[in-house]
Amino acid sequence: MAAAKSKPKLPERLQDVPEDDWSEAVRREATVRPLAAAGVKSRLVLHAAAAALGISTSQVYRLIAQYRQHPVAGSLVVTKPGPVKGTRLLPGEVEHRIEDAIDHVFKKRECPSLEKLRREIRADCNAAGLKPPSRKAIQARLSARSLRV
Repeated sequence: MAAAKSKPKLPERLQDVPEDDWSEAVRREATVRPLAAAGVKSRLVLHAAAAALGISTSQVYRLIAQYRQHPVAGSLVVTKPGPVKGTRLLPGEVEHRIEDAIDHVFKKRECPSLEKLRREIRADCNAAGLKPPSRKAIQARLSARSLRV
């Protein structure tokens, strides 16, 4: 079974791209655009482009493919791999159970310990047949809430 090719990750908003990353994308576009348009097959040209950009030839091939899919400088912006900071990876049902437990257990006048909150969420998830979240995930949801709330 062949792995599906993922589309290049474009920045959601070009205003959010740091100036250094944007200038690098523009520099890359000046080199990649002619290669993508001409369909260059010469290894010498590809090696020269790789040397000019300071990357490997396989990365040049990837940049050409990205540019052909989206022929704009924004497609060549350097992006960090992995999930975007702040993205929640837990299933929605588990997120809902964490929020409920924080609202009903933790927001009492005699604020219980994090461990009691964790045990409550773990029992609730186990009863529902869901994988319970880690202590770190619960702490992150708790920390994201305003201290005043």
